[in-house]
Amino acid sequence: MEQLYDKNEPTALSSTSRVSRRSFVGSIVAGATGLYLSGALSGCHRGRVLRVANWADLIGPSTISDFEKEASCTVVYENYSANEELHTKLSRPDAYDVVFPSDYMVQQLAREKRLSQLPHNKFKNLDNLDKRLLGHEYDPTNDFAFPYTYWGTGIAVNQERFPIPKEGGIEWVDLMSPAAAGRVTLLNEMRYTIGMALLMNKRSVNTTLTDDLDLAAKTIMRMKPNIMAFVTDVKDLLIRGETALSYAYSGDVFQASNSNAHITFRVPSGGGIVGIDNMCITAGVREPELAVAFLDFLMRPEVAASLTTSMFYATANKAAIEKHLIPNDLTGNQTIFLPIGESPQLNVLKDLGPAGNDLYVNTWDRVKRA
Repeated sequence: MEQLYDKNEPTALSSTSRVSRRSFVGSIVAGATGLYLSGALSGCHRGRVLRVANWADLIGPSTISDFEKEASCTVVYENYSANEELHTKLSRPDAYDVVFPSDYMVQQLAREKRLSQLPHNKFKNLDNLDKRLLGHEYDPTNDFAFPYTYWGTGIAVNQERFPIPKEGGIEWVDLMSPAAAGRVTLLNEMRYTIGMALLMNKRSVNTTLTDDLDLAAKTIMRMKPNIMAFVTDVKDLLIRGETALSYAYSGDVFQASNSNAHITFRVPSGGGIVGIDNMCITAGVREPELAVAFLDFLMRPEVAASLTTSMFYATANKAAIEKHLIPNDLTGNQTIFLPIGESPQLNVLKDLGPAGNDLYVNTWDRVKRA
């Protein structure tokens, strides 16, 4: 695992679209344009290339081009659709310089020595980050990851097909309701959908007990008559009104609700899963100074705000909110800005180690074959 800084040095932390998040869009090669701004970003020189892999809609509309112009660099930007897909891509150590794994995948990649330690002392904008999103169990001292955005899972309700009171609740068991027969979608992501079934049965989303996982598998299989699809890009189905209930990501549901007023988002009383996507530098980084500059650029309040105002995902950048760069109707919307740290019903996935991961893979294979 490459170490980019001396751990004994002082650090800033110690001083205290319409594209689904999970859609695979392919790769975008952005050309270097604009006049080089001398000294604007340390380590950026004409001809240097930064290789970035990120979720499809977790970037502002001009973020990449703005960085290229300011740094006079080229960014090769590629999307992935699942944490496990990113993990596979990183089997080639020098595939990318910067990646954006979710919480449990940060822990797994760090354990496998696929991430570089972050030089905290080289970042000027760390104080902009929301401290509630720092120091989580997957990276307690933020050696390998800084929070970038967060989101949650819950149920998207089409109130035309499955009416509920305006402020009414919904339970995970409603996914089995005869009123939703053939109109339910589940996420095509192993940890999140197995986690949902565990929550339905009041089990931990991070359990490695075989009896718990067997119960989760049987629960999902009992739901099969209601399931129209396992799909991660559910937004278009929601907009067209084809589903009754969908297990989905909060940001995707908010985007869909802007086009279909019958769609609403609820976190069942049994709790949901919250995800924190993170900025990381890989162990195989070819341009470490350029990678540091890019992360620091993303931590500017105005850059972070553009992500939320265009893609409707909650930024981890507290300064962007305090400077009122994001409209109040977005910052006050708990579908976007979930009450992190205020609710015991928001669960964070953890890396379970090789043996635990194998248990989940086997459980998922069993579900999908049924």
